[in-house]
Amino acid sequence: MNAKTINIIGLILAMAGSFIWFFVGFPQPSFEEDDLLKLELPGSEARAEAARKQKARYACISKIGLALIFVGFVLQLIAASKSN
Repeated sequence: MNAKTINIIGLILAMAGSFIWFFVGFPQPSFEEDDLLKLELPGSEARAEAARKQKARYACISKIGLALIFVGFVLQLIAASKSN
């Protein structure tokens, strides 16, 4: 592969990772989960479990976005070193 192709692939991966982060966001701590667990209302355990699953899914997708950005930058560095 030539440097231009590697650079384009790197840019596409970095853009995809940025797109994921824009819609999913960065993984952040949620303190609301503890409040849901303290409630003694019917169905609060189900809501707390759903919140945990959603938090885990978003954290996983956010890490995939970070990995895409990182791999994209690495490919761009490789392309830059090949072009010289």
